[in-house]
Amino acid sequence: MSHWIPPLFVSPAYAWHTSRHPSYAAQAFLETVRKEEAQ
Repeated sequence: MSHWIPPLFVSPAYAWHTSRHPSYAAQAFLETVRKEEAQ
């Protein structure tokens, strides 16, 4: 993968949220990658 994880993904609050909702984390990550590829 050529995309680096955006700063949002390493914020403590986001990490806590995604640790509670793994499927949401995966979906959000895929959407972020699609947005970066579309630019």
